[in-house]
Amino acid sequence: MKISTLRKSPSGELGVKDKNMTFRGRLKIKYFSMTETVIIPISVLIVLLAVILFTFNRKQNSNVLFISLFLVIFAIQMATTGIGNFDGPVWLYAVLLVNFSPFYYLIPVLLYFFVRGTFSGIPLRKKDMLHLIPFLIAFASIIPYMLTSYAYKLAAAEKVLGDYHAYADFDFGFLYPPYYNQLVRPVILLLYLRASLVIVRKYRIQHKSESDAFSARNRYFLRPVFTIITLFAVYAIFSLFLYNQYFFNVDLSIIRLEAKILFYYSLAVYLSIPVYLMFNPEILYARESVQMTDEVPITVRKPACKPEKPCQDASIQPASHEDNYIQLTERILEYLTNEKPYLNPTFTVHDLCTQLNAPRHHVQYCLKNIMNKSFTDLKNEFRIEHAKELMTKKEDRFFSIDGVGKQSGFASNSNFYASFKQVTGMTPSQWMEKERPL
Repeated sequence: MKISTLRKSPSGELGVKDKNMTFRGRLKIKYFSMTETVIIPISVLIVLLAVILFTFNRKQNSNVLFISLFLVIFAIQMATTGIGNFDGPVWLYAVLLVNFSPFYYLIPVLLYFFVRGTFSGIPLRKKDMLHLIPFLIAFASIIPYMLTSYAYKLAAAEKVLGDYHAYADFDFGFLYPPYYNQLVRPVILLLYLRASLVIVRKYRIQHKSESDAFSARNRYFLRPVFTIITLFAVYAIFSLFLYNQYFFNVDLSIIRLEAKILFYYSLAVYLSIPVYLMFNPEILYARESVQMTDEVPITVRKPACKPEKPCQDASIQPASHEDNYIQLTERILEYLTNEKPYLNPTFTVHDLCTQLNAPRHHVQYCLKNIMNKSFTDLKNEFRIEHAKELMTKKEDRFFSIDGVGKQSGFASNSNFYASFKQVTGMTPSQWMEKERPL
């Protein structure tokens, strides 16, 4: 269906000359498009992830507010663009089409604030209000449209749904034509991406002279940021190319195809952010991890090396600065060595975090990026060391091998045997024959 003519009545309503016209949303009662089955559910999921991200991380890093709002606004933009490209509920398109468009100007701003706060530690300042100017101009521009009735918005949404030329020609605002947004937003995005890139490059230069351990950690933080900036730059350039075709009257079918390609690309880029943060929350605390002071070098010992092989990474090489994660690593190893909590078969990483009063993501970072092992492997190495001590003590010889496993914190004999062989390369019996004094 197509609305051939739209006109305003004296009351401000949008009249439709074709009285027999019915909205396509009513004709698709039993049809479930990609919008209803994929795009809208993903948008809702992203909003939920943003809320969870903010709820559980706001105390550790206030900058998480920026990335959470970034994801919420993106979810709205994705739902709107998805309906425009693949059809969908016209009533929802009427709500989203223009009313939220000014907020899209905040996407690059929020990304920049997050990068700046995380890697430079610069908080919000009064002059940062200047970043809101494009948003405020766009918001003021659509106030007349926002004051129209829902019936008017519904008819407008039906007219421009899937018709890019109709969207470009429709009068949504009074300050400038709506298609200007499609040209200005990519340019603003490129400017903020460049500003973010400058911050990240400056951070990398400042910490370039650090030790190998620090350099590895910085690469862990910086690579995804560089990747995201590059992907968004490609998105912005492609957007400029696509929307410039309005001025050259390119065939509508070509524009639709290119718009769908751009939508799929942007969907993949945006989805990669919450997915990455779910599995690598440490990046939210990059700034916290680099708060350094000039102190004495630190060496972290690692337990349970195989006797037949030298420990290649038994320590962290001395660094020129003290690091919070190195300190936490030392606390972890000191607690495990002195308190021996691993002798409890139910000992978990949650118990470790509770005893050290440390956030779980900080402990996980120390395990993954400093000690280069999982919590289970570290726990079992300590248990194996304890078992070897029991097997070499003459006063403990009355223990059976199975009893040694239980005394060392293993919940089952099979787990003890498998872990012992993994760490030492031998079974407990073989190790006793080789190492136990006569």
